[in-house]
Amino acid sequence: MDLRVPVLARNIPGNAAVVKHGVNGLLFSSPQEFVHQSQRLLSDHKLREMVVRNGKLYVEENHSVKQEKETYQRLVDTLHKAQFSA
Repeated sequence: MDLRVPVLARNIPGNAAVVKHGVNGLLFSSPQEFVHQSQRLLSDHKLREMVVRNGKLYVEENHSVKQEKETYQRLVDTLHKAQFSA
C-alpha cells in the first residue's frame, strides 16, 4: 500500500483487518475470485486509483515507518544479545 500498488489479498482475518474490500484493496476467497478481482483492477481505472489512494492514506494514518524501524531494530538487538549471552 505504501508503494502505491493496488492490494489484492486472500480473505483471511489478518488481511481483512487491514484491507477493506473495495476501499483500500480487494479481497478474494478462491482462485476464480482472484482472477475476477484482478480483471476488475485491470479494467476499472477509477477503482484502481481509489484503492491505491486509500491504501496510501491507510498506511500514513495507521503506521509509522520510523517507529516500526526502531521496533524491528530493538528486536534484532535483543535477539543478538540473547544469542551471545546464552
